[in-house]
Amino acid sequence: MVAAGASTAVPPNAPESRCLEAALDYGRRGLPVLPVWGAKGGGCACGKSRCPHPGKHPIGALVRHGVKHATTDLDTIVSWWRSYPHASVAIATGKPSGIDVLDVDGDEGIASLRVYETEHGELPVTPLSITGSLGQHYVFRHRPGLKNVVRFAPGLDVRTTASYIVAPPSLHVSGRPYAWDASAHPDDIEPAAWPDALYDLIAEASTTRKKKAPAERGCEASISKGRRNDTLTSLAGTMRRRGMGEDTIAAALLVENTRICEPPLDDAEIRCIAASVARYPPASEGDQPKPSQNVPETGRIRTAIHQPFARGDHRELAERLLSKVDPGRGLLVFDEGSVHGYEAATGLWQPILHSRLRVIVSSFAGSPKADGKPVRIRMNDAQGAVGLASDMVHRAEFFNDAPPGIAFSNGFVTLNSQGEMRRMSHAPRQRQRWGYSFPFDPDASCPEFDEFLLATFDGDDDAAQKVATLEEFGGACLFGKATEYERALILLGPGASGKSTTTKVASGVMPPKSVCAIAPQNMAQEYYLARLAGKRLNFVAELPDTKVIQSEVVKGVISGDLQTGRHIREAPFDFKPTAGHLFAANRLPQSADQTDAYYRRWIVLRHNNVCPETERDPQLADRILAHEIPGIVGRFVRGAARLIRNGGYSIPPSSTATVTDWRHAASSVAVFLDVYTRPSRTGEAGTLSSDLHAAYGTWARAEGFVPCAQNVFGGHLASAGLMSKHTNRGNVYPLVIVRNSEDAR
Repeated sequence: MVAAGASTAVPPNAPESRCLEAALDYGRRGLPVLPVWGAKGGGCACGKSRCPHPGKHPIGALVRHGVKHATTDLDTIVSWWRSYPHASVAIATGKPSGIDVLDVDGDEGIASLRVYETEHGELPVTPLSITGSLGQHYVFRHRPGLKNVVRFAPGLDVRTTASYIVAPPSLHVSGRPYAWDASAHPDDIEPAAWPDALYDLIAEASTTRKKKAPAERGCEASISKGRRNDTLTSLAGTMRRRGMGEDTIAAALLVENTRICEPPLDDAEIRCIAASVARYPPASEGDQPKPSQNVPETGRIRTAIHQPFARGDHRELAERLLSKVDPGRGLLVFDEGSVHGYEAATGLWQPILHSRLRVIVSSFAGSPKADGKPVRIRMNDAQGAVGLASDMVHRAEFFNDAPPGIAFSNGFVTLNSQGEMRRMSHAPRQRQRWGYSFPFDPDASCPEFDEFLLATFDGDDDAAQKVATLEEFGGACLFGKATEYERALILLGPGASGKSTTTKVASGVMPPKSVCAIAPQNMAQEYYLARLAGKRLNFVAELPDTKVIQSEVVKGVISGDLQTGRHIREAPFDFKPTAGHLFAANRLPQSADQTDAYYRRWIVLRHNNVCPETERDPQLADRILAHEIPGIVGRFVRGAARLIRNGGYSIPPSSTATVTDWRHAASSVAVFLDVYTRPSRTGEAGTLSSDLHAAYGTWARAEGFVPCAQNVFGGHLASAGLMSKHTNRGNVYPLVIVRNSEDAR
């Protein structure tokens, strides 16, 4: 069934328009995408009442061969969403995109993953998407030879070549959107390699399935009567030894019962096995197995060594969690949505993932209580204990009060109010979250970066001021002082003019994980805002110029005003941004704001020199970052000192002129009023509001602007001092639409 609403206009902020925006962004990143049917009314938008894959299967009219037609071609992507504006977006996995995905399906998958991490350690930090069903998509670097495997363990799948995942911000049939985890966003971290132990587990499952005859597949070893209870009890014992609770064990046994038992046991009997085994405490490393009177020999349980609990309630679990994570030091702080612990070796406060804290709480399951009963921990118990522990160490605006500076391996470098540098030993009171693993060297050099800047601004009258501004901006970001000076930086110029190299070097020089990438058009959304918390630099290598910036939010973010953000599935929190903002653009973006307060926040560095194709070096930024970071950091430190001494940036004259022109031209309405209208004269009736907006829309599209809606158009007119008058014809503006220069006179 073809979507009836294919030609329906989609509001700019609707989920559908965000899917197109996301699809284009993924395409620019080299990730092939394809359109899939979205969710509609709790079902699939394809129209089938019994769709087997609601909100997840390709739109055949656009991609006849499904994932094989996935593409990074931006024109094709736009044409798809013009045909089906309500389509969700999917990313092809495997060789075409260079990424594989571990698909964790619900509680069952989370339980399996917990078992794996108990035995092999936590998964590496890698981009993570939370699915609409509250599952998880862990994104890893593509590994040649990996195969698509469904349920290589209960609730765990692999998506690689010839497969795909539904990607944020698509809408799930539950009504929840897919979303990137704010603490593991692909803008902030690169996909990690598959852990060898996990790869081996997947490969083993794949190999085992290949060896089975078709008639045997799905029944595994076909455990027959007389052995089913013992086998499942043994399996339950293994899971209990690894700290799994009754509900998780039961869920896993129900899957295995159907898969390997012939015929399967009754569900009630499975739950009895899980309840029986869960009465025993889980094992701890180093414990010896002890026979049990109540469990078959194949399901022996080991005794835990956790200290007994008095009550086992959330408060006691929270206290035990804090003592385990930070034994006796008192160096834990909850701020900006995360618990942080202090590392004396680096001088940094590092965030501790909530998932890790929940795993630690879950490991207390089975520990004895004073009444002799074991502690029982369900998912809501783990979440409640982590939430209470966070409240117990909460220190509001702890990081907002951090002194300006940066941690190096040889100490903490800071600047006083006169721009004088000091280096001191690391200490918790410095409240630093970002730092370098190398020592600070004020004499380090960066000759290749210097040569690049000279070539980039060669011939510009204000080249020296441009370089100085870059140094000062980099230093302000490095020391967390960018918001004090209330300026954002835009690198403006055509392709091959050095913008991408500049942004790549500037972002690559910053301390690891201190950088994010949020376009100003997205800053009104709390999930995006949360990713700004604590960051030193926000950069966007290609600023969208077709969406209007919401100026009030952007002004507040640039100035460091108090903001409210929210991490996925977490409570909102307040914070003051400290990041500087660096954007590259071919054209300056539109804005409905024509005030001084908006335009004084921007510095525009024009990149006028286009590098000849024969002289371009695609490896230049990588080479600079490989050898010259200490030298560039030294220049940024000197730039910050100069910024403090001068009380402001060395703004190039060309920036002042460009911002003045931008202020006039950024609003397509202002340009339209200037070239296409004149004030009405005595005796002239003026122009109806609807006619004026229609003429503006025709002109804007012809000139390459994106026309704004009529209510926004009226706001622009009001900003220009033009008010309509209500007449019997309708609302009339005191303007006449001109057709040529003679009429304009």
